[in-house]
This record gives sequence, C-alpha cells and structure tokens, in this order.
Amino acid sequence: LVKSTVVFVICIQFMLGNASQSNENPCPAKWVQATWVGLGCVLFNTTQAYSWEQAFAYCQDENATLIEIHFQDQFDFLLMEIDVLVDHEGTSYDWWTAGTDLGKEGRWMWMESLSSVPDFLWHYSYPYENNKANCMMLENGWRYEARDYTCNSVFMPICQKHMF
Repeated sequence: LVKSTVVFVICIQFMLGNASQSNENPCPAKWVQATWVGLGCVLFNTTQAYSWEQAFAYCQDENATLIEIHFQDQFDFLLMEIDVLVDHEGTSYDWWTAGTDLGKEGRWMWMESLSSVPDFLWHYSYPYENNKANCMMLENGWRYEARDYTCNSVFMPICQKHMF
C-alpha cells in the first residue's frame, strides 16, 4: 500500500511538470524531490546521452553530481521513478551513476563522497575485473541492476542535488 501511494504521488508530481511548486518542495522545476530517502533532488536527463565524463560535467553544470545510491530504499525509489518515466516516455534507458573504479581497479567508489559502492546494486557476476570497464551504469535490461562499462560509452545521466 505504501509503495502504491508513493508511486501515485510521484505520478501526480510528474504529470504536473512545470506547475508552480509548493513551499514544501525544495527542488527546481523538472527535478524530482527525493529528500525523504536522502537523495535530495534528482534529475533524469532523457534529452541527450553522454559519455561518463560528459555526464559528470553535465551534472556539474546543473550544480549537481551524478547519482550516488547508498541504501536499498534509495534504489527502490529510483526504480519507481524510472518506471513512471518509462510509462510516460514509452522507452527505457541505461543510466550513468557516480560509481567508478578509475583510481584502483576493483575498488568501486562514489566520485562525490568517495565512499564504497554497496554490493546490493550489482547484477550477479558483476563488476568484472576489467581495466577497460571503469564506470558504473544501471542496465535497463536487468531491472536497472548495476554493471561496469567503458566510460566512453554513451548513456543518460541521473543527476543529484543535495539539499542541506
């Protein structure tokens, strides 16, 4: 019931789009409020795919970072948001996150916080020990479980704006 209610509220927020925001929503227009799961404001960019480095720069231009997912409830929230987006746009995407092992092969870290990427995000048998696949993406064909991928591949960014 709680999950259905959250999905309903998210759908209403999404359908309202650029409607004026209430004083309770600290997020800019087109950003999704995710403060109750500790993600701040989240932007799903579906207008242009980027390489990982370009996606990182795009989020910085939005005064944000690529998404970091620390807890299962944050991941569940993102999955619900992605489901709404897929229903609305009629297509699904692969998504860049802030996860990388560029500093040390096999040591997966979030770029902003420098904390470890949690194991629950990975698709089984991932990440590979492969020095060519150093950036973390959420694979739409695997219910958005994470995999490592070459950083010069192009996917959509999910940006995160912390609200303090």
